[in-house]
Amino acid sequence: MDNFTQALAPLFGRRIDTSEVNSFLLSIGVNEQIQIASDDDSTYVTRPAQGFSLLFKDPTATKNPTYAKMPTDAPVLTRCFFYSEGHEGYRQFAGELPGHLSFQDTHEKIHEKLGQPLQQRTHHKSGRLLSERWEIENLAIFITYAKDRDGMVNLSFGIIEHF
Repeated sequence: MDNFTQALAPLFGRRIDTSEVNSFLLSIGVNEQIQIASDDDSTYVTRPAQGFSLLFKDPTATKNPTYAKMPTDAPVLTRCFFYSEGHEGYRQFAGELPGHLSFQDTHEKIHEKLGQPLQQRTHHKSGRLLSERWEIENLAIFITYAKDRDGMVNLSFGIIEHF
């Protein structure tokens, strides 16, 4: 998994049928056919033992006009999800996280590394921090925080989508 995120970042927004995306997938042991079901607009490549999943979307389903207008029906790599140990049944991702983050970082440490987030979501009753979002170098980082400790349980990294 060395340099996983560095190799991954330039592939966001690229079609699955490009040689670069195919080479990356083969390099991480993904050799199965990846297709979106006819009644869906996305599909995941999950690797629970390695602590990550990749999201591929129909370009017209992205919430980003740059990709939504692509003249293709080939799935586009839009996001990677990195998991902490045990979250949603995944092992903890062992490679380097985007932004030199660590699953042990507190939200204060994350702010030191990434700056102030563009968005924060808090629990409507308790005010507990649930998640935050940043946009860095034309990519989005979205962090979901643990309920029982000050640290992240999931980090997603990919194209900027406007919800």
